[in-house]
Amino acid sequence: MKKGGETMVEYLLKMKGIIDALVSIGHIVSKNDQILLVLVGLCLEYDSFVVFITSRSESLKFEDVATLLMAHETRLEQHHHNLEEDIQAIHLNMEKEEVMGDLMEA
Repeated sequence: MKKGGETMVEYLLKMKGIIDALVSIGHIVSKNDQILLVLVGLCLEYDSFVVFITSRSESLKFEDVATLLMAHETRLEQHHHNLEEDIQAIHLNMEKEEVMGDLMEA
């Protein structure tokens, strides 16, 4: 299962449901495997997060990873929002410069 366009909360709830279903039919899913199952479905934007989690010497609880993932998602959303604002400002400045250039030529 991949995260896709879902929010992190939606994705984590779906993954938790899948893990719970596996456990309910007798499969043993270790805490580490639960975390790895969640990490595998993340998109490229989360690669640095995946490296951070998988390279740690001490293991984390599923809940801790979930909290960190939601914080990371918030940071990514803020970054995208700031990037969109920067792009809009650049376009606005380009339009102003074009208008000023047209006025100077007239």
